[in-house]
Amino acid sequence: MKFLKIITLGILLHSLPTITFATKAEVSDIGWVGLWNEEMIEWVENENQIYRLCEKDKSSPVQLEQCKEKHLSSKIWSINVHSEPSKNSPKLGELQIKVTPGSSFQASFKSINNKVIEFTPDLYDQDWGYGPYFHQTILNQKQEWFEVAIPGINSFAWINPKSDIQYIDVKTIEIGQVYTFNSKSIVIVKIDNDSIKYIIENKSDMWCDVGTPPKVPAGEVKSINISDLINNGHLLLDIKYKRGC
Repeated sequence: MKFLKIITLGILLHSLPTITFATKAEVSDIGWVGLWNEEMIEWVENENQIYRLCEKDKSSPVQLEQCKEKHLSSKIWSINVHSEPSKNSPKLGELQIKVTPGSSFQASFKSINNKVIEFTPDLYDQDWGYGPYFHQTILNQKQEWFEVAIPGINSFAWINPKSDIQYIDVKTIEIGQVYTFNSKSIVIVKIDNDSIKYIIENKSDMWCDVGTPPKVPAGEVKSINISDLINNGHLLLDIKYKRGC
């Protein structure tokens, strides 16, 4: 895997108390919140940096191996899961993100009873060099708290990435982007308060060939209620071109 840091959607927030979105004509507050931070990216990249990290230990084979073992070991970051958007509310467990240099991020939920359930986030790409895409659907937001679906919990729960991993990455659906939805490739053309309007993707929407993309007749505009975009707490849309062309 290569380290190519591309964040194509969303807003990186480090200090703002709340998320501020653009107008409804440009983006929506429908989207995903990241379960990652920059420290994870740096740690997973150790595989590509190992000889630089252990350069001072090359004189001794033993020291070199010890250094490599240290920098190539797995680390776990935790995000607390609460029943309400407050640290004083009952804790239900924690999301654990396991990061192993050279490997994909791994997510699991560990309950207060120590039951562990592994899962794949709603917005995901195994190559951390793009995006990265390692996000869960936002169902509600109150300041820095996000309500999300958690595997193994019957009801939805709340997390505060800003507090627990000192990072917030929100990616929202946007006009002009290509998504997959119910096995179709669509392009959102308008976002209203209760619905989105879209057309079926054509080749010009993600033009990767040489020259100017050809003009095509305007496609039929269709509409879908925003409530129909989420099923059991999971956004049914997915970004189609996470890695570009």
